[in-house]
Amino acid sequence: MSLVNAAYLADLSPLGIINENTAAAIHFAITRNDTDPINIGFFNLGSHNLQITIAQFFGTLDEVKNKNIESLRVLSHVSVSNAGGL
Repeated sequence: MSLVNAAYLADLSPLGIINENTAAAIHFAITRNDTDPINIGFFNLGSHNLQITIAQFFGTLDEVKNKNIESLRVLSHVSVSNAGGL
């Protein structure tokens, strides 16, 4: 909640908060140029915890704009606090 309060103090209007792995998955979806479905795992081995996210990507081709419309579904996310790097 303190992160949301800090955003409001900075005159920002946050829609929500996501973890780092989901942000990486969104970046992957934005830059992907394929319509084949694929499942990908993202991991973050920090100094104090390990986070793993499994995401599913699938796209469709918009015939009018001749552009790929990418969809993302987070299938699973786990965070283990005692499996960090230090």
